[in-house]
Amino acid sequence: MLSVSVLDAPASGFCAPSMPFAAILVPPGREGDWIFCAPNGLWDLLFSASVFRLVILSRTNPKGDIDDNGCGHADDCNGDVLVNNGNIHGHSHVVNNGDGGDSNVHVDDVDGHINDKNDCDVSFKQEILPLLHCLFPWRHFPHGPPSDPFVTYEDGVRDRSVVEIKYSSALGEILVEDIELDDENRILLRRRMRFRNMPNLIQTEVPIIFYKDGNPEPNCSLKDVKVERNNPHSIQRALEVRPDHSEIVHKYLPSIIAGLILASPSLEACMLSRNRVRVLSIGLGGGALPIFLRRKFEFHVLAVDMDETVVDLARRHFGLEEDDHLQVKIQDGVDVVVGIAKRVIRSGTLTLENLNKWRQLTVDQDECICVDSSREDDEVDARMHVIVLDVDAGNACLGLLSPPSSFLTRIFLLGARIALHVGGVLVMNVIPRDDHNLKIVTDALHEFFDGIYQIRHDANHVLFALASRVEDLDLGCSFATKVMQVVDTELLDRIEEIA
Repeated sequence: MLSVSVLDAPASGFCAPSMPFAAILVPPGREGDWIFCAPNGLWDLLFSASVFRLVILSRTNPKGDIDDNGCGHADDCNGDVLVNNGNIHGHSHVVNNGDGGDSNVHVDDVDGHINDKNDCDVSFKQEILPLLHCLFPWRHFPHGPPSDPFVTYEDGVRDRSVVEIKYSSALGEILVEDIELDDENRILLRRRMRFRNMPNLIQTEVPIIFYKDGNPEPNCSLKDVKVERNNPHSIQRALEVRPDHSEIVHKYLPSIIAGLILASPSLEACMLSRNRVRVLSIGLGGGALPIFLRRKFEFHVLAVDMDETVVDLARRHFGLEEDDHLQVKIQDGVDVVVGIAKRVIRSGTLTLENLNKWRQLTVDQDECICVDSSREDDEVDARMHVIVLDVDAGNACLGLLSPPSSFLTRIFLLGARIALHVGGVLVMNVIPRDDHNLKIVTDALHEFFDGIYQIRHDANHVLFALASRVEDLDLGCSFATKVMQVVDTELLDRIEEIA
């Protein structure tokens, strides 16, 4: 059975298409992968391809749910999306707010060429050209389609195995999978977390190590793991897969760590006073960043996530273990920040200028923001040295995949400014569809922070907001030295100020 999805770019949206038309043939075995059938996966393919009309062709044999390759099947998809000659047209709700990862979060690329040498579907593509000719938007582009309209989707995944799929009432289905990645001349083993509602955004990615009888097994492959998982009575039952948190591999997370050097005077002073740097991390995913900051830097980390299902999966599959200096709270990150800001205000340490701003903002809002107003810990300094925001908006149709609009409100941004120690930094993972949506974020930050900086990695713009501009970076301090030991120093050269 051939299933055809036809997607048109919004008539008055963002990211003007660079090509009129393209088609993607879904790779064999991935016909039901959320990337190719879930609504937000389809939208993200359209925007990533940067075309006016995108046709997605899937040769399906529907059988049910997600298989051991991490793929669902056609009957698992919304009928109004994956149908013969179905159309997804521009919606009026494409607006300028919106993403853990993420976001998380990495957006895979659509590679605009075909390698015929490795393409086993050349004959099928020739047969399907008349259909594509009919689907071409002749009205808008009378000169006709290109001779070769096909583009390919590349994510480097050569094999995958489902660890668990769990349903969340807030996020829908959540997939934990082990994968093998092609990386030049070597194979990388990774564990990932993905959400069905944003399948192209990798929420978490960590290295994994195979163990057999309690010892590392370097010669084991993912195929061996799949055999054991599919046969609970296998003689290889001693095979175990463990996450490895000795390094950060999720592509934009090193940028977050590198940019902390902007706050090095504050962090260094804290460390020299033999106190722990306090970090609030909003958006947990699998917990890769909180775990790394706790273990490698010995920070005190409070990780916050709204979804208890995400927290449960992080504990069982990503090695998240709480202790005195790594704590997890299931709560809205906005409420947590506002709650810290209120404690700081009650302590009497806030400047008169920020106190007046807070009073103006909250005069009509105190009753609609649910915060823990308990005063039992008011004697403890609640401020953070670092606040990291890494949350996706959950809608690929938006101009801003990350963060959600609730984290761009004046109440949250002023709350974050108040909740930070002097010299502290707010870190925000931003995934904009275009420069206009990025400017919406930076303009919102500039109202409360004078120093705005970024490190860009592909679609991710990691922003750093400080109360004052950074005049000079002290790369010789002990904190900077520790940062440069765990990330590529080239990232420091990519720090740029946003005026």
